[in-house]
Amino acid sequence: PANMECVINQDIAIRLAENGYFYIMHRFDINQLEFIRKMNNLNLISSISIGVNDDSYNLIDDIVKFGYSVDYITIDIAHGHSIKMEEMIRYIKYNLPNTFVIAGNISNPDAIEDLEKWENEFYCNECGCDKVTGFYYDRTVANGEVWICKNCKTEDLVSEKPNEDNY
Repeated sequence: PANMECVINQDIAIRLAENGYFYIMHRFDINQLEFIRKMNNLNLISSISIGVNDDSYNLIDDIVKFGYSVDYITIDIAHGHSIKMEEMIRYIKYNLPNTFVIAGNISNPDAIEDLEKWENEFYCNECGCDKVTGFYYDRTVANGEVWICKNCKTEDLVSEKPNEDNY
């Protein structure tokens, strides 16, 4: 589900994680540090969304300070091909090197190349600018390939390309 407050909440995230599905918890009106602690205590996948401003840097610092584990961090900003995105990716990779980073939104091949240089693992392209980029809505770019995942489980994202059952 989308990382929007009207789509996902803690209960839904827990249910998805318990059943092996991937999710991204939104970042609005939620204590993300408490959410991460709860998911760690339940021994479930933790996946959060952040921005690129001071509050997100402070959250990363607190995660490290308290020794929490975050499996996935999505840096969700309107213009992902930016210096602020590069700085945030590098900050996460330095402070939380085992965290899988998803970055977006991007809309052109140059952005993909730069995000790869910045050590990003997964790219989110939601602009739907097919005449410009060749990409379409609801597609995700990983390692330069476009994937469509209808019912992705967590293991589909990290271990192999989606198969015919979920592609």
